[in-house]
Formats: sequence, C-alpha cells, structure tokens
Amino acid sequence: FGRVAEEQEKWADAANYFFNALTIFHDFQDNHSTGITVRSLARVWQAAPEFTGKPAIPGQLAAILSIPPAEALALLQPT
Repeated sequence: FGRVAEEQEKWADAANYFFNALTIFHDFQDNHSTGITVRSLARVWQAAPEFTGKPAIPGQLAAILSIPPAEALALLQPT
C-alpha cells in the first residue's frame, strides 16, 4: 500500500504505511525488508514537500529502530 500511495503522491499515507511495515519487519528482525522499507521512507522524505528537511520522519525512524537521530538522518540521505 505504501508504494501505491507514494505513486499517487499521497505522502503522509505512504509514510504511515511504510512506518507500519517497518515496525513489523524490525520486530521480526527481517533486516532485508527493513532496509528496503528504510529506502522507501527516504524516497518519501526527499520527495514530499511537507517532509523534506523536517525531523518527523528521521525522528520516527530513530524511535522504531532504537538508534540516535543522527544515524537515522544518515540512513535517509541519498547514496
């Protein structure tokens, strides 16, 4: 669902779907799917005017993954 919302540029919905998926994948220690979902969140964070450069997505990512905010921010940067 997150990918569909992303394609439709429904950024808040996409972020919510990706965060729900991330929580599940992280809880089940599915590192592969966690990585894919983090990259999906990075796309949303970079593309969505309401999120770009704001701390909401990095902060929530840090909370879910139990990592420092600076590390979450680094994960969201383009590679």
